[in-house]
Amino acid sequence: MLAVASFADATLSTAADVLQAYRIALGKLRDLVEVFARQIGAAFLLTITVVGIPWAIRLFVRWSFGIYAVVLNDLSAKDAISFSCDLVTGRWWQVTGLLLATFAPGGIISLLILLLTQSTLVSLLFSVMYALVATPFYATFWTLQFLELRASHPDHQAETMCAT
Repeated sequence: MLAVASFADATLSTAADVLQAYRIALGKLRDLVEVFARQIGAAFLLTITVVGIPWAIRLFVRWSFGIYAVVLNDLSAKDAISFSCDLVTGRWWQVTGLLLATFAPGGIISLLILLLTQSTLVSLLFSVMYALVATPFYATFWTLQFLELRASHPDHQAETMCAT
């Protein structure tokens, strides 16, 4: 984890700027939309049949770091998805467990509120507030997870050794 923090510190030579982050994201909007469309499209097509659900889950987990690869590695959508698959290879269960551990609590709590209050409005309001509070933590956690997996990736280690 110390390596990730030092890498992030070395990468950010200036103070973080929100507008600069939006400019970077807007510059990569085409690739970001393409990765998102591929993820959602593949999952949707596979889940319309009961038999396709396991493959949809497999793809969702394998492609979960595609967005991060577009932004942080400056890859095209296709290359980002391939890189995400490489990162998850051998760690599928770990990534799946982390996805469940981070996203399931909000859904479970929202469902419990719905059952206890019998009001969809209260449950929806809680879900919105939970998402507003949790999203920055999720984004930080998954960005650090991506950086850690990328640092242990053989291609990244070869690039680091060539740069020194």
